[in-house]
Order: sequence, then C-alpha cells, then structure tokens
Amino acid sequence: MGAVAGACTKVLLNEKNEKRATASTIGETVAEITREKGPLGLWAGYSASLVLAFNPSMTFLLQQMLKRVLIAPQKWNKPGQQATFLLAALSKVAVTSVTYPLQLAKTRETSGLDSIRRQSSDREGLKYSE
Repeated sequence: MGAVAGACTKVLLNEKNEKRATASTIGETVAEITREKGPLGLWAGYSASLVLAFNPSMTFLLQQMLKRVLIAPQKWNKPGQQATFLLAALSKVAVTSVTYPLQLAKTRETSGLDSIRRQSSDREGLKYSE
C-alpha cells in the first residue's frame, strides 16, 4: 500500500514540475514544459523517481529476506535489538548502493548540472565525459 501511495505521489508531484507550478497555473506549466521538451518532458525524471519511491519497500523486503537467511527460525519473531539493527543497516546499505546512481542521475537532471557541464566543456573546446 505504501509503495502505491509513493508512486501516486511521484506522478502528481514531480519535483521538477512542482517548482515551476508555484510561479504559474498548472495549464501554463504544462504548456511551458511541452513547448521546451515536448509531451514526454512531462515525465522527465519520472522513472527514477518511481524506483526511488520503492526504496523503503525494497529495504524492508531485503531486511526480511536477510532475517530468514541469517537468523534461526525460533528467533524470527523476536530477533533482538542488535540483530534487528544490523539487518536494517545491511539492508539500507545494499539498497542505497543499488539506487544511488538513480538518485545522482535524477538530481543532475532536475538541477540541470549535466547541461551546464556540457556547455562549459563545449566553450573550452573539451569533450564532456564522465
């Protein structure tokens, strides 16, 4: 249920479009985005946002899977504070490691950092590469 709510929130409140909506009506914002980037621009960054909305769910799922693998079945209901903490920490590190590139790409896309770097490199006669 939480994952569905997160996905709906990302659809309705895409951060990039939310910033623009504060200065004008929704209709003007939609027109501006489609004029600049075409109709698909309305969903720019959406796929990364959607995956990131599932981050807490993936963390919890991995924690439960690790608990089943690493903890004795008799202790599954009450694994203890230390075990719970370690499982949660391992899960968070693993999921963040997988989703970090998406976070970085989304941040660069919404901030315009990549286009600024490319423009700067082009002016200096350098090729942009990561």
